Amino acid sequence: MGKKVLLIGSGLGSLATALRLSHQGYEIDIVEKYHQAGGRLNTMEKDGFTFDVGPSFFSMS
Repeated sequence: MGKKVLLIGSGLGSLATALRLSHQGYEIDIVEKYHQAGGRLNTMEKDGFTFDVGPSFFSMS
């Protein structure tokens, strides 16, 4: 039986971790609550405008 890993969330960190673990022979399952991967690397479109959902100037310390 092979080694298995469950990653919760498909942000940049999870995708990088999945890539590294898969190269080490792990079987990876990723669970994501949204319809696409990327986490804070995504954009949102509303009424013809596009918004970045990543960290903004106001939330950075």
